[in-house]
Amino acid sequence: MIMPALAPGRMPSPAARSARCTTAVAATVAATVLAVLLSGCTAPDRPTAGSSADVVADASAGGPTTTHGYVEGAEELAEPRLSLVLADSQGTLTLFDLLDTTAVTLPAAGTPVGAMAGDGRFVYPTRSAGSREAVEIVDTGRWTVEHGDHDHYYRAAERVVGTVDGAGRPAVRVGDRRTAIAFPDSGEIVVLTHDELAAGALGTPLRVHWRPHPGLLALPFAGHLLVTAPDETGTASSVQALDDLGQPVAAASAPCPQASDATTTRVGAVVACADGAVLVTAADGTLTLEKIPYPVGIAPPARSLDGRTGRPVLAGIPDPAADPGAAGAWQLDTRGRQWTFRPGPGLVAVSAAGDHSGLLVAVDATGRIRAFGPDGADLGTSEPLLAASVADPATRSQIQLVVDANRAYVSGPAEGIVLEVDYRDGARIARTFDGLDPRFLQQVG
Repeated sequence: MIMPALAPGRMPSPAARSARCTTAVAATVAATVLAVLLSGCTAPDRPTAGSSADVVADASAGGPTTTHGYVEGAEELAEPRLSLVLADSQGTLTLFDLLDTTAVTLPAAGTPVGAMAGDGRFVYPTRSAGSREAVEIVDTGRWTVEHGDHDHYYRAAERVVGTVDGAGRPAVRVGDRRTAIAFPDSGEIVVLTHDELAAGALGTPLRVHWRPHPGLLALPFAGHLLVTAPDETGTASSVQALDDLGQPVAAASAPCPQASDATTTRVGAVVACADGAVLVTAADGTLTLEKIPYPVGIAPPARSLDGRTGRPVLAGIPDPAADPGAAGAWQLDTRGRQWTFRPGPGLVAVSAAGDHSGLLVAVDATGRIRAFGPDGADLGTSEPLLAASVADPATRSQIQLVVDANRAYVSGPAEGIVLEVDYRDGARIARTFDGLDPRFLQQVG
């Protein structure tokens, strides 16, 4: 286990934290009653993360006896240990605990990071490695397992699991307990299984050789792999499902011109297209691909979509390259199969926070944190706390926005801060963490 230690020059001193934190609420974590964990659980119907199955044996038979929810090598907690993983300009990864504001420097390569994805436990920083690009898989040792009507929370040692390298800037997408790493220059796609990563090794990943093209995306979903496919000009123009051997599935494709992003919701997988989105759902092992078109003539498409993990709603800002003056945000309700455009100020980042309420969290072009309700109603606006970050194109593109059930976390790379936002209380800034260099941000726990 790496001993907690503040990364020199990066994390705030206790005095600075005391001065800058507007409140030290512990509401950043969802409380769970310990008695539920100890006595309210029924036998599991699927393996837990980090183990092949719960181990419960009859002690009188001489076998091992462990409690329900047991994961070898991990400590079970009464509440989630929510933390932020920050990558600085030098490539150092810091695990910042949101409960006690302590910091740990994670084991990692230490060269500059060009992108970083995450899945709530593992983070995947991308680093240049000569003429190739390398994706590092880092286990933060903090995660939550959904189990019926309750959750289990775990903490274990932090470690680097391994590295996957290839040609071209990779796209990392997380799906059904698997992560796909797609290299556009070679067309190689590497699919990692989370159970093998939890055991501390890359295992035997599926390797698919697909058609190379700029913007290649691959998303694991329902035992399949959804990939973008190019047209004759080499532009990603459709979505194709592959089977567990990496072979195309007949009649499981859909047009998707200029495919630009892929993610999952509670309803299914979503691929963003220039004319709408492709929603992929699964029933009895069969995939259904359906198009959700944009309303005509309202605003340019959103190149990327983001939302609270596991919820049915996503949001994105209109492509500024298509129309720099388009102001507002697109909202996609995958349950209702409907796009809605929310007129408003010019935005640089947006994420959907809930289900049917239409609640959006955003950073506007002046550096203010905004919360919007149904029909674009303004629920609250902060001061322009990120004005320096939005003013510089280099740092504007590095502003990160992460939303969980209670809070949003927004990075200000130029200001050297991370803001904790109570978006249900008028975009109130609950805490400010300063003295940082937050070039990339992910939440784990």
